[in-house]
Amino acid sequence: AGCSYSFVGVAADHTIDVTCNPTYTIVASALIGDCTISPSGNVSVNEGADQSFTITVNSGVVSLLDVDSTPTACDQAGCSYSFVGVAADHTIDVICN
Repeated sequence: AGCSYSFVGVAADHTIDVTCNPTYTIVASALIGDCTISPSGNVSVNEGADQSFTITVNSGVVSLLDVDSTPTACDQAGCSYSFVGVAADHTIDVICN
C-alpha cells in the first residue's frame, strides 16, 4: 500500500509533505526469570497490521504477562498474545519465576 496525490492544472509552485504507511513500535521484554518473548525488543508494526508474540518458559512459570500496564491472562507454562489492528505504540512484558 502507498499513497499518491496529483496536482491538476499546475500554474504555480507547490509544496507537498507526505507520510505514508505509518508505523508503531511495540516494546517486548522478558524482564525477570528464565523465559523469553519472541519477537523481542522494539518491534516495528505497520498501522492496521497484526503482531503476535510467543512467551516461552525455559524454567519456572509465568508469574505476570503485562500488556500496556494491564495484567493479562497467560498459562504458567507459556502462551501467545496478539495485537490486532495496531493503531498506537504498545508494551508487552513477561516475568517468570
